[in-house]
Parts: sequence; C-alpha cells; structure tokens
Amino acid sequence: MAEVLNLGYIAWKNDLAWTESQKGSHWEKAIQGENENFTSSLKGLSIKPIEKDLKSADISHPWNYKGFTIRRSHFSPNQTWLYKGLKQICWDADIDSSETYFAAAVQDPKGFERFSVEIFQIQKGQISKVKSIQGCGPQVAFYKDELIYLESSKDLRYDSVRAYNPGTDTDTLLYSLKDPKENLELKRAEDGSVYVIVDDFVMKRVGFIKKRVGILWKGKGKDIFVVSNDTWILNQKSSIKDTILESMSKKGNWLVTRSKGIRTLWNTSKDEPESMITVWGEINFDARDVTRLYITDLRYEPYIVDTTSWTLSNPEAYPFPITHYLHPAPSFLVYPEGPVKGLLVTAYGAYGSPTHVGSLVERWHPLLLRGWAVASVCVPGSGDHDIEWKEAGQRLNRKVAIDSLRDAVQNLQEELSISPKKTCLYGRSAGGLLVISTATLYPSLLGALYVESPYVDVLRTISNEKLPLTDLETREFGIGTNPVDILATQSWSPMEHTPADGIPELFVVARSDSADLEVFPYEVLKWIWRVRGLNTKTKQKKLLYIDNGQGHFATGFKSRAEDLALLDRWLNSPDGISDKNYAVRRKNRSTKYKMALSRKNKKNMTRKNKKNNAPMMGGRRRRGSRKSTRRGRKGSRRH
Repeated sequence: MAEVLNLGYIAWKNDLAWTESQKGSHWEKAIQGENENFTSSLKGLSIKPIEKDLKSADISHPWNYKGFTIRRSHFSPNQTWLYKGLKQICWDADIDSSETYFAAAVQDPKGFERFSVEIFQIQKGQISKVKSIQGCGPQVAFYKDELIYLESSKDLRYDSVRAYNPGTDTDTLLYSLKDPKENLELKRAEDGSVYVIVDDFVMKRVGFIKKRVGILWKGKGKDIFVVSNDTWILNQKSSIKDTILESMSKKGNWLVTRSKGIRTLWNTSKDEPESMITVWGEINFDARDVTRLYITDLRYEPYIVDTTSWTLSNPEAYPFPITHYLHPAPSFLVYPEGPVKGLLVTAYGAYGSPTHVGSLVERWHPLLLRGWAVASVCVPGSGDHDIEWKEAGQRLNRKVAIDSLRDAVQNLQEELSISPKKTCLYGRSAGGLLVISTATLYPSLLGALYVESPYVDVLRTISNEKLPLTDLETREFGIGTNPVDILATQSWSPMEHTPADGIPELFVVARSDSADLEVFPYEVLKWIWRVRGLNTKTKQKKLLYIDNGQGHFATGFKSRAEDLALLDRWLNSPDGISDKNYAVRRKNRSTKYKMALSRKNKKNMTRKNKKNNAPMMGGRRRRGSRKSTRRGRKGSRRH
C-alpha cells in the first residue's frame, strides 16, 4: 500500500508502509536482523529444563474412534489420527458409516492456512490413499455415503459446500455464498446429520445437508447451537431459569451452562436438570461420542466424564492455590507454591470466543514453578458470558474491553502486592491487539509484553480489502469505508498511539511466521520498530522472531520454552526497570479481596483443602502420587 493512505474522508502517512509487500532485499534483511537479535538474546539461557516442564504438563487423553486413536495438539488446532501404519496430522477428519473411507482436512506443508482433503480407503485392515482434493476448508464430515467438505475460493474464505461420493468418484456443488462478509463452517450433529453455519460474527444461519436436495435452511440468530436435525437452539435460550446455554446432548443426557467464565454441567436424565459439576474452564465433546466429555479445569489435570455412569477419570488436583474474582472483570488467578515474584496476565476478548482458562496451568506451568503468578481475564467481546457481553466489546466498543483488562490487572497487582514493573501481559492474534492496545494507552500498567502473531496494525488492515480477513471481519473490527469505524478505532489503535520515542521501559518478546495468512508478519515488524523508537540501545529489550513455515499457529514446545526463559531472565535481571518509571498504585484492598491475600487463607488453599472442591460424581480422585516440588511437576484470528 501507499505510504499515504487516503480514504477520501481521512488520510494519514505511514513511513513503514513499504514492509506490507513483504518482498525485496530490505524485507529479507529486516527479518534476518530481528532473528539474529533474538537468537543472540538466548545465549546463556537454560532452555531445556523449561521445555521439559512444559512437556510434563501436557497430560492429554487420547480418543479412540472406529479403530483410530486421536490425539490433540498442545498449541494448535492440529489432531493426529493413528491407524495401524497411518499417521495423519490434520485439522479435522471423519470415517464413513461403513468404515470403508477415511477423509482428513490437511494443512499446507509450508504452513499456510490452506487445506486439501485427503481420502483413504480401508480394506481388510489396510489403508491406502485414493484421492486428494485441493483448495478446501479445514472441516470434513461424512453424511450417508458422501463426504461433505468446504471449498475455498481464496485464502481463509470458505464459501461453497460440496459433496463427494468416493464410491462413484462424483463431486457435486450444494451451495455457494455470495456475501463477501460471510463465511461457512461445517459441523456434525449427534444424530449423524451434517450442517453448515453461515457466520458474519453477528448473525448466524444454520442449514442441514440433504442428499439430492442441497441444504435445508432451519434458523437464524445471533447464536445457534445444534443438537440434531430436529433440535437447535437460537440465542442461547435454556430450559433452566436464568442460565446461558452453551451446549447440550439428548443422547448423552446433559447440558452445559456458563456464566462469566465458569461452566456448569447438568444431568438431564431426570424430570428436572441436576447440577453435577462446576468447571473453571471448558467442557469439550465430539458429536460422534457425546457421552464422553473432555474437561479442562484450571484446578485439575484434564479429565474425562462418562455420562452413561456419571463417573470421572480420576482427576488429580494441581498443587497451586487458585482464586476467582468477578469484579472488575471475571479473573482467574493461580498462585505459585512459594513467594510471588512476578505476574503474567493472559486475555483474548474477540469473536465471541471463550477465553480458555482451563489450560492456564498446563500452558504456563514452568512460570508457576519459578515463582510467577498466572492469571486469565475475561473481557467483553469474548464468549465467556451472553450475547450482550460479546457485543459490549465488539467493533465500536473495543475500548470497553481494553479498560476492563486494565482495571482487572490493577486489582490483581493489588491482591498480590506486585508492582507494575514485574507484570507481563500475554496475547496471541486478536488477543495481541487487546494487550498491546492496553500497554500503549496505559504504559505504566506493566513492565513486559509477550505476544504471538499479534493483530496490531488494525487501521491499515481494515482499510486494505486485499487482505484475506478484512471483508470477513467487517462486523467484528469494522471497515475502512465506514468513517465511524475508522474514527472509533483510531482513538485506541496502538500503531497510531505509540510515542515517537517508543516505550523504552517496556520489555517485549514477540513471535510471528512468514506463512501466517491471518496476521501477516509485517504487522508485528512495524510495531516492534515503533515501540523500540529511535533509541537503538533498547534493541535487546524489544525481541522479535519471525519463523518460517509454521503459519498462524507457530508455537511449539521449544519456542515457548525460549520465550519463557527470556521472560524469567527479565524478571530476575538485576538491572531491571526502576520503579520511578511507573505509577504504582497504593494498596486499597476491600474486605472482599482480603481472603486471597491473608497468609492463613493462602495456607488453607492447598491441595489438602482442595478435596472439598473436587468434582464428586462417583469418580475417585488420585492423591499423593506426585511430589509437589518446584521441578517435579510435569479462523479468523483465533486462539
């Protein structure tokens, strides 16, 4: 794009616009320089112990389905499907009812978010590849004897539904979108039905696949949850008074309600729903196996609930004290076992997506072992509450989410008696936009930022319709052709509010990837230069690594271990930032929060005391099998 961007009603200059082409010797030299600077900063750091601690916390439960063993990825949407000699890494896969054909949506090997559908035939226990379909979406599903998949006309745009019959090798177009602001998702229902969701981030439509008919449209609303061909719920209505429905199953006899980041699982096999378990995290399931619920609760290692008998798979409590606050924003705080040395706060707040607090300990385990407290804050715009909560932080209201995060961070700092200079905010993708905007508007709030693939150059992005997500996300972030969107966004957009001399006190660790199609790497490069300012002496405090071939979900155990090692060294560095650079708030704790701070109550929030809060549904919780030592514990711009 041009250095001067003229929208007709407003124009502004950006001297770094040349980076947006991501081509040429200057671009290559810039990436090389940043990567060399990042790599040199790793010298002398002990990475392997942190990586070991990360891997030891990855306690997943594989799923067995029709002879396949399926394992989830720790940091990305990838799944690994294993069947005898086959190992298929994909975003989604399915098997037909006769167990003759297997299909998987496989990501481009270069890391780009482009997919092919790989189709295999199973004969006499042997599996062989029979077809590959290019230019597809990330989801597949068999309906009767046909494979339903999405066709992609351009990057990140899934605008057609097709049916392929592997027996006859015929391919049929069922439906195509016309509105460039809408996208398609493909899903399965528990009765074997296959349906599509048309979504523009405000309104959704649901339609069911009908053989020889195409798509039979059923309903439209701001939120839709589908159970089966004859049961779907619009706008989060629930049979339980004053509750927000998240999901349900007639076959499994359960439903899930949520309230500000906390979920409740209900048994619906009786006349009145019975509350079975409260989860500080997520209740996940697959429509093909609805009696098996996968629970991620930040108080326990991941576990399984079997709703046929309402039993648990022996969840073990984490050894870390945990506190939950509702005000000023729903927040979950995990304490280390010893003194608190630093604070990491994570947040997301976009697309109506849940904040995923359940994996907090799993993902940040090495920091907890090293004296960090770790928190997750739910802000308006997320999918942690109702539709009004989502809309309260969306598009023109994003400043509300920024201020909510600021208020929550200040209260967490007070509760821990931790100074801003020892506070780090983490965000990836759209969450990166949230935390960077907060750090830019309120620089005295924190001492460090850790961001991955951050969506940060928001004004230039919503004004560039050539980018893959600009049209699609009009109702989430706005569009450059709308002056109201531009004027509202410029009031908080980080690129336009970063001072000319940068933010010298701020320590930054940033990651991106050259194959990222959701947030192009030029965005974070431009931002790192802005926040670094004109003072080249701050280069070692503003670290950026641009990987190659990993895409939008570039995080791995090694890269995360490197980043955590950098953050921990920053926290313990003797030449840290002086308190005089921060407006440290004085303690003004209300009675409401004193329980989290008192030594007596902190002592009571131990593993021994936690047994009173454990899930109790006939399962047995394992205790004492691990030592609680400091080393002994193991699309769209989405998470």
